[in-house]
Amino acid sequence: MMRDTQWQKHREAVEKWKENNREYYLMQKRRLAARPEYLAKRREMYRVRKNDEKLFLSTDKLEDD
Repeated sequence: MMRDTQWQKHREAVEKWKENNREYYLMQKRRLAARPEYLAKRREMYRVRKNDEKLFLSTDKLEDD
């Protein structure tokens, strides 16, 4: 119970900070999201997810037969 209250207070403080510093927060978020290593990781995760979906779809076809 105590942890939930602490977590809730923490989240309220975070959201208040984000609201008060909205422009800085958005600029920082955009800058971090545009880092080459982060973009490469996102592209890799996209490839993995697409390959997993293809594998899942191909196994579904095998099970249907």
